[in-house]
Amino acid sequence: MPHVGAPCSCRGALPHQNEHKNSAFLGETAARKSEGLRLRWDNIDFANSQVTIDGPTKNAKCRYIPLTDFAIGYLRSLTRVVGCPLVFLKHDRTPWVGPRETFYKARTAAGLEWVGFHDPRHFRITQWVKHGVDLRTVKELAGHSDISTTMRYAHFAPKHASKRVREVERAELRELEEGLSEQQCSDFVPTSQSKG
Repeated sequence: MPHVGAPCSCRGALPHQNEHKNSAFLGETAARKSEGLRLRWDNIDFANSQVTIDGPTKNAKCRYIPLTDFAIGYLRSLTRVVGCPLVFLKHDRTPWVGPRETFYKARTAAGLEWVGFHDPRHFRITQWVKHGVDLRTVKELAGHSDISTTMRYAHFAPKHASKRVREVERAELRELEEGLSEQQCSDFVPTSQSKG
């Protein structure tokens, strides 16, 4: 998994041509190349900021991915061709088959020659983990069929785990303090009653 921490600079560096917006979409959603190429306008729910990845996916499951404002901006800027359901088209308005060539031109133009074609997907998954999205949710968003694939990204969250454990500890202490003050008399039942 090379260079997963740095493609964030791609947001501002990618040219704003339709053929490069596919790469931006993949980097914002962690969608696979084939999923991006098959993306249809009816898969995009702008009102709820969500995209549906369906059809023949790698693990054959439909999934729903929240869209960032950045992704929505890119999608809204695309030219929509009447009568064509596909979102990403070449400049001649024909469907993409393999956008690697334009991806490589874009990365060179941006000065990011070291970025590989799958790095935007890895970057997005890494960012989700690094910023606190739990691994089960990341598994679903990324479309991993097995949690062991998602676990490859777990090492990006060591500080996150410590932070969450401390937050849980503080929450438990607050609950305990609140619970004792409200219920310390009502919940106390002596084990034996003295007769006298």
